[in-house]
Amino acid sequence: MHVPFLLNWYLNPYHAPLVVAQEMGFFEKYGIDLAIIEPTNPSDVTKIIGTGAIKLGLKAMVHCFAARARGYAIQSIATVLDEPPTGLISPLKQRIKHIADIQNKRIGYVGEFGKIMIDNLVQEAGFPINCYEAIRVGMDATQAILTGHVDAAIGIASFQQIELEAAGMPSYLMPIDEMAQLGCCCFCSIQVIAHDSFLQDNHQMIHRFLQALQQGLQVTKKDPEQAWKCLIATKPSLNRPVYQKIFQATHPYFSSDLKNVDRDWQKVKNYAQRLKITDAQLSLSECYTNRFFSPV
Repeated sequence: MHVPFLLNWYLNPYHAPLVVAQEMGFFEKYGIDLAIIEPTNPSDVTKIIGTGAIKLGLKAMVHCFAARARGYAIQSIATVLDEPPTGLISPLKQRIKHIADIQNKRIGYVGEFGKIMIDNLVQEAGFPINCYEAIRVGMDATQAILTGHVDAAIGIASFQQIELEAAGMPSYLMPIDEMAQLGCCCFCSIQVIAHDSFLQDNHQMIHRFLQALQQGLQVTKKDPEQAWKCLIATKPSLNRPVYQKIFQATHPYFSSDLKNVDRDWQKVKNYAQRLKITDAQLSLSECYTNRFFSPV
C-alpha cells in the first residue's frame, strides 16, 4: 500500500526511527510503500493532514490540541521524540536568564503558538506583552540569532543550541517547561498524527506501520551507528559534524516504545487550556490513542 508521510520539518536526525525503518526495509516487509515528504512550509502540516490532503505525518503535541480546537479531525497514534528540552535560546552576551530579561529584546518564535507561550510567560511574570518585540522566524531560529535579526528565539537544546555552538556562538536556554511550571517538556514531543477517517478505514495497515516504526526505533536506540548510516544514506547533506552532534544529543529523547504517555497528554491539555488554545470540553480521547499497537 502506497502511503505518503508528511514530516514536520526538513528530514533531520530526530526523524531517525522513520528513516531507519525505511532504509532497512521494515515498511516494505509489512507491505507499506512509504513516501516521506518534506513540507514546503512546516506551519501548513497540521492543516494538510487535518483536511485529509495527506493522511499521515508528524507534528508536536501542542498542535494536536490546536488542530482539534479548530475542527481538524486528527489524532496522535505514536510518540517519536519524547520531551526534547525546549526553551528560549539566546547568545550568552545577551544575558537573558530570566523572563524579565526579555524586556526591550527581539524574540523569535516559530508560529502563533510560540508567541502565545511567550506572551503567557510575560503576563504571568507581571509584565505587559508589548514589553518585548515578537518576530516570527519560523524554523530558522538559528540563522535569525546568528545574523542578529533576533536577540533570542524558541528552540530545542539538542538542535538549535548545538547549531549555535558549532557556529562559535555559545548560548543559554531558558526551559519553557520550568518557567511555566509544567513538570515536563512534553508539549514539544513529536507525534505521529493521522486523519480520523484514515484511522477508521485502515486499522491493520496502521498497526503494520507501527510495527515497522517500532523496529526502526529499536535499531536507532540499540545501534546508533547503524541509524546514523541510514540517515546519511537517505540524505547525504546531513553528513556533517554538526548533524552528527545533533543526532547524538537527540538520541536520549527517542521514545522508549512509541506509545502516547497519558500523563504527558493530561499535562499538555491543562497547559493548552491555560494558553486558551482549547477549552475543557475537548476530550483527550479525541487527541490521541494507543489502540493501533494492537492488531484488532
